[in-house]
Amino acid sequence: MRLLTLCCALLWALPVMGQEQLPVTKLALSPQGEPKPALKFLLLPDLLDKKPGNSVQAFYKCFMEQNVLYHDKQLVEDRTKWLTCPLADLPKDAENYGGTSARQALYAARLEGCDWQILQQLKSDGINLLLPDIQQLRSLSQVLKVRTRGQVKAGKFDDAIRTIQTNLALAKCLGEHPTLIGNLVCIAIAQQTIGTIEELIQQPGAPNLYWALVQLPSSLVDVRQALQGERVFVRSEFAGFTDPSRVWSDDDVAQIIAKVRGNSGMLNTKEAFADAERWVKARSEDAAWLQKSQQNLIELGCPEAKVKQYPPGQVIFLRLLFRQEVLRDDMAKWAALPFWQADEAMERTESAKLTDIEDILASSLSAAVRKVRAAQARLDQRFAMLQVVEAIRLHAAAHDGKLPATPGDIKLPLPVDPVTGKPFEYTLRDGRGLLVNTVPKGTEKIMANHIRYEITLR
Repeated sequence: MRLLTLCCALLWALPVMGQEQLPVTKLALSPQGEPKPALKFLLLPDLLDKKPGNSVQAFYKCFMEQNVLYHDKQLVEDRTKWLTCPLADLPKDAENYGGTSARQALYAARLEGCDWQILQQLKSDGINLLLPDIQQLRSLSQVLKVRTRGQVKAGKFDDAIRTIQTNLALAKCLGEHPTLIGNLVCIAIAQQTIGTIEELIQQPGAPNLYWALVQLPSSLVDVRQALQGERVFVRSEFAGFTDPSRVWSDDDVAQIIAKVRGNSGMLNTKEAFADAERWVKARSEDAAWLQKSQQNLIELGCPEAKVKQYPPGQVIFLRLLFRQEVLRDDMAKWAALPFWQADEAMERTESAKLTDIEDILASSLSAAVRKVRAAQARLDQRFAMLQVVEAIRLHAAAHDGKLPATPGDIKLPLPVDPVTGKPFEYTLRDGRGLLVNTVPKGTEKIMANHIRYEITLR
């Protein structure tokens, strides 16, 4: 499957629902103080456990001689069922699920390096780069999730946390992948791993993970690395056509047209592509526009003597390429800022660039940056909400098993909502605490984005 197609599929393949059907996750918790020592439990492998080696290559070995586990139809169906069934319905030996494959994953997660070794392929294959290993690693994370659930069911919390560490280490490694698709798979793996943490903390006697959650990095995903990879994609796709010192031949123009036609799916509809073709034809016949564009290219550093020899197709393409870089950077420059500081500006940039056919053409070469940033924010939001939940358990342990009436009653630092930069909404009513998130703008109809924890204490 081609990279951009897979990226779009992951972004949009989520259930949709009406506002009146917002889901509620009920958490029945026991008060629990902090462990001794406070950092006895961590959610990523401790440096003390690390060994030299490349975790990526070691994760690949999880699939060696395991074809049946990952591809047998019945085993896949069983695993799919066990990912969501009640804990009581898991098989008796689920705590050892995955066998040698899972044990190899535990080893891989504790190697200190993470090198995907695909930079040269990024440069040579461009947007046609195939990434079958990325999807396969999602299957590994599902095996680890079933194993975690089995350990939770058996009350083996230390083992469950060790397997959770492994799954989050796998996610973090994907968060360092130099593509946005790698980032999205990181988010998907981490999101499903959070579900096992929710199950664990509801078990009587489960350790409190407040300080473990504090120790996590601000995000498992490094979008900045992936955005640099996206720049490589575009440059690689049009390698040989971006050199301003070379004047195109008629064959060069024909090749570019063929490339753009081959990637016309980026424009979403046949009508949009037809509009683009009409725009290109009109511009190639507009002497004044071509002259102005040539001057712009000269001002950008293209050699004047060569620019005067450019055929219209080359002028149009180089202008679009520069415009694409401007639009891309107008989005990417916000990637290092918290979502709540960046989203409004990204929305303005995204909306503005859709009003002109030239910008539509240029932006079709760029990735859906804002959607990936929103997915990242939703992941960070879930970790932050779990930290609040565990702070509530700490509060209850110190206050006769009672829920706090307001967030201000909790005498621990509470994270802000990564989507808004403001405190989470928490209310206490009829002995139940309700902790609610804020959904990123424009994604309100996606069911998975709404998180409403209804908290009761045993």
